[in-house]
Amino acid sequence: FWLAVRKMASPSASRWAILLFSSSSLTVWEARSPQFFQPALFLIVLALILYLGCLEKKTHLKWIGVLTCIVLGCLVDWMGYVFAAGLALHCVLLSPRRWGAAAMLLITALFSFGLYLGHVAWVLGRSPIPFLASLASDRMSGGVRLGAMGTMIRSSFLYIGIIPVLAGIFGLCLRGIAVRSRGILWMILGYGVVSSQVFLQWTDRHAFVAAWFIFPAFILAGALGLDQFLHRWKSTRLR
Repeated sequence: FWLAVRKMASPSASRWAILLFSSSSLTVWEARSPQFFQPALFLIVLALILYLGCLEKKTHLKWIGVLTCIVLGCLVDWMGYVFAAGLALHCVLLSPRRWGAAAMLLITALFSFGLYLGHVAWVLGRSPIPFLASLASDRMSGGVRLGAMGTMIRSSFLYIGIIPVLAGIFGLCLRGIAVRSRGILWMILGYGVVSSQVFLQWTDRHAFVAAWFIFPAFILAGALGLDQFLHRWKSTRLR
């Protein structure tokens, strides 16, 4: 998070990211138990840092790093697929539009899914399609959970913490943040909301997992918002 915010704004903003990250309940309490989404989140943030580096000065090495993180993130957890789609959408909405990069991200995600299908077929010794179909049917047997959005909001305040969440909301609503950084923030927020809603359609027994998905958006937005607010306050006092 420190490196991501440093590339999006300034060193002073990165210090706020460290403070918000350290004060979150997820970091203090839930991070003690190893879970599959923690390495996935690490790979997603690393892919974001390399992607931001590509926006500054695109090099083949950085782009290969982004695609590698996408492949590994997808293999670790399905949230990697959502992030790859979010990055592809961001490439399309950029000016100038980067259709080739967006297509490469989606192809990489499909390649990762192909690796997953091959692994499942190798373990089962047969076609993985019936297994995946029965798994999806079992997950969605309860129908659409209309209260998933409320569960996500409650779990955000409960597990991420009131201060990081309020700081993140403040950063998302504050004007003056650079257009490129704001686009990245909304992309990360969209990834978190979609991932948490998909997860909560499966189960609401582990609502704290949904907080991990939306965690990066609040930390990044909060750090940028607080840094921008203090910068304005100092500028006003100097006048």
